[in-house]
Amino acid sequence: MGWPLLTEAFGGQAVTVVAMGVLCLVSAGQFVVRGALIGMDRLGRHAAIMVLDSGLRVALAALVATLIVDPGSLPSPGRSSPRSGWRTPRSCSRC
Repeated sequence: MGWPLLTEAFGGQAVTVVAMGVLCLVSAGQFVVRGALIGMDRLGRHAAIMVLDSGLRVALAALVATLIVDPGSLPSPGRSSPRSGWRTPRSCSRC
């Protein structure tokens, strides 16, 4: 139901919407595992999971960046794109 709004918000890039959904699901499981490891005083394993998680996030972000067809579809900072759901507020007098 929210697919049209999400794809518009991410500049029409379906791969970015899917990546965000996967990130939310995986993060939920990781929070439970990390909490259990800390609670059982297994900080070495917790640290290993944190390092592995960081590496995977960087690698998958690079993969998503290569899969985006039109890199210019996301607006640059301070500007809004008519194709995306991003809007820049114009109420700041110093902007």
